This record gives sequence, structure tokens and C-alpha cells, in this order.
Amino acid sequence: MASEPPGERPLISIMLSHRQELELSPAQVQELERLRADFQREAVKRDADQRVAEMDLAALLAADPVDLGKVEAKVREIERLRADLRLARIRTIEQGKAQLSREQRAKLAGLLAEPWPSRPRAGTKPAPPPPLRPQSL
Repeated sequence: MASEPPGERPLISIMLSHRQELELSPAQVQELERLRADFQREAVKRDADQRVAEMDLAALLAADPVDLGKVEAKVREIERLRADLRLARIRTIEQGKAQLSREQRAKLAGLLAEPWPSRPRAGTKPAPPPPLRPQSL
């Protein structure tokens, strides 16, 4: 999760896994689950479109000679598909954040500021620290 830009972390899943700490209402939980499910369905479709475009690109690159015009168009299509998916994800995250009250957003910000290992899921205990390893001489 640390490798993702802060605005693109799986915030809806984080909100849902911390529903008790955030004191989400049943209506908020239902809407967040709907947003996540809708995005997941759309992401599967977009991912399939991108995979097909990658296969088309591979076929174009296998030709001899390579038609650079067609290759360029296909690469641009693939990047547009990738950008569209990323924007859809950001849009969904923002719709999810809009479901929270100011107080809930403040609590979420506090949860996100905590280091990952000390941020247990709701209803679970934090992971124990790693065992100490003896120093070799």
C-alpha cells in the first residue's frame, strides 16, 4: 500500500474495514459497498479491454515490417485505457470520501497517518513485533 500515491490507496476498503472506528451508519456502509462493487465490475471490464489491446499490440509488433503508425495508435489506445481506469478509481474514491462526515474524515485521516503495522483491522489485535534476532559475531 505504501507504493501507491496517497490519493489512490484503497480508501473505500479501508473505510469499510474500520467501520466501527469511523462509526459508519448502515446507509454509509451500504453506499460504500455499492461504490466498491460498481468500481470492481467496471475495472474487470476495463482490464479485459486493456489486455485485448495488449494482444493486438503484440500482433502488430510481430509483423515484418512493423507499421509504426498502427503501433503508435495502439500504444496510445492502451495508455488511454490505463488512464481511464485510474481516473475511474480516483473518482470512486472521491465519491466514497464524500459519504463521510467531517468528523469521520478526520478519524480516517488519523487512521491513515498511523504506520501500517500498528493499524489493525477492526476486531483484531495488532500483529506482534518481529522476533529479535541474535547478532552474529
